[in-house]
Amino acid sequence: MAEEKMEAVPVIITGPDGQEREYVEEKVIPFAGEKFAVLVALPDYADQVEDGLDIILTKMVTNENGEVEYIPPTDKEFEAVAEIYEKM
Repeated sequence: MAEEKMEAVPVIITGPDGQEREYVEEKVIPFAGEKFAVLVALPDYADQVEDGLDIILTKMVTNENGEVEYIPPTDKEFEAVAEIYEKM
């Protein structure tokens, strides 16, 4: 049986400038009982970034409606998860 390939679902993130950008999950990293997502900008936006690639690290939480929300991690969480990601 062939392995099914899942299509990446865009994640809309509103930046500090109020602009919405589309990202996709590159990797989900478990840490300290929580899940963190490495999000990569879709090509339309990435083309506008100076180095050509826009990557952010978010914490994944489930809201009261059962939907996943992406929120900023704490500084300690960011440092620990970034270190894990760099070693992958």
